[in-house]
Amino acid sequence: MSTEILWPECESDLNAVLTKWHDFLTFEKAVSKHTVRAYQSDLRNFLQFMQGHLGKLICLNDLASLRITDFRSWLSLKAQDGNQARSRARALSSLKSFYDWMDRQGILHNPQIKNLQSPKLPKKIPRPLSERQAQEVLDNAGLLIRDDWIAMRDG
Repeated sequence: MSTEILWPECESDLNAVLTKWHDFLTFEKAVSKHTVRAYQSDLRNFLQFMQGHLGKLICLNDLASLRITDFRSWLSLKAQDGNQARSRARALSSLKSFYDWMDRQGILHNPQIKNLQSPKLPKKIPRPLSERQAQEVLDNAGLLIRDDWIAMRDG
């Protein structure tokens, strides 16, 4: 199960870490291929932004020395590009996951990333059941009285 990794050009120390992180997600944490793809996309976007922001190829020392304003600049550009709060929150979550993993591995520590707050997400209002769904609930309510309702729920 090999997926092509498309990272932006960066220094070799960071390339090695990105490969290890990909392997961690894929083989140790065993997240879905969609999650791996989303994390890669978010991280690739961040690294490309930082290369332009810092004006050079990124290395581990650069990631360790980023300030909160650098991270906020990236999130701000994502908002200006039309990314909704939910997309920005997911991208930040991907980045925090990468930084947390590097910290746990003893690769680097940057406490600034923990100071970033996720964008506020709009609260969803519960949608009412359709007439058909409400009737199904009423029709099946008697099933809950049976002794084997757990088996029915799980079945």
